[in-house]
Amino acid sequence: MNIDSLPIQMNRKRALWAYYHIEEKCNKESKSELKSLCRRLPILFKEHGIISTLCYLKQQKGKGDIEETSLYNWYIEIIIGLPFIQATDENECIVELINASHTHQRLVLKEILEYSIWLKNTAEAMESD
Repeated sequence: MNIDSLPIQMNRKRALWAYYHIEEKCNKESKSELKSLCRRLPILFKEHGIISTLCYLKQQKGKGDIEETSLYNWYIEIIIGLPFIQATDENECIVELINASHTHQRLVLKEILEYSIWLKNTAEAMESD
């Protein structure tokens, strides 16, 4: 496989994104709380789906939980950045996901899971530092 192939470039982008966001949060908040939440995210997305998990994170956002607020904002940022999503803000994003075809929802879920795994691995690695 070529060192500059698309899958490798995408994984580099995800790794850099996860490192940047975890590093930003670890300087301010408890590493173990963020690690615990990041560890649960892939499971939440797989078991409950993208819309339910985003709604959970949004509900926690209203309670003032900094980790959930950050994660919700990060995932909305990822979804809005996808080429087939036309939304420009979080409310449009959720509505577009609800109205999206099953194929688009699966593609979004796959991308979210990839980012979630990178977040989890990065959080675990940085906590051991």
